[in-house]
Amino acid sequence: PGAGGSSGAVGGSAFPPQMLQSALANPAAAAALAAGMEQPGIGGAASVAAPSPAAPAAAPSQPALAVRVREAGGAAGAFRRVVLRPEGEAAPAFTFAHVESCVGLKFRSARGLDGAELGARRLVSLVRIRDSLVIGDDDDASLLKDGDELEATFVAEQSVGGVQQTPG
Repeated sequence: PGAGGSSGAVGGSAFPPQMLQSALANPAAAAALAAGMEQPGIGGAASVAAPSPAAPAAAPSQPALAVRVREAGGAAGAFRRVVLRPEGEAAPAFTFAHVESCVGLKFRSARGLDGAELGARRLVSLVRIRDSLVIGDDDDASLLKDGDELEATFVAEQSVGGVQQTPG
């Protein structure tokens, strides 16, 4: 009786519409989704009916959250991608200290006009460009969304007598 079976299961999406929209809005996720669709299934309809072992685990996992950050007054005006939450990592609301640490680590390798690494610098301000929101505490940090563009201002950590001075 099932020889002339319909492939109706293929027509319905295994993903909720909101999840698909979120995935397609993220260029990396959209590329991964497209790559998965290009691979032909082995065994025709049988491969559609077989449950994927990764599918149930993927539902509760969190998508990656990354922001684009540029240095205020930077000559190039280019952005760098700063990952605040890797894909699949469950995390509560972000703290400002976490955001500050991620941005600081990413920009530690920035180079000056002479090509020398600028090294560790202290983050002075972080502003979301689209609405000029200053990210200055945990409440502000929790409002960050994937793809937000931020502008960072740094100051070089100074050393006095060979000892680095940082605010405490």
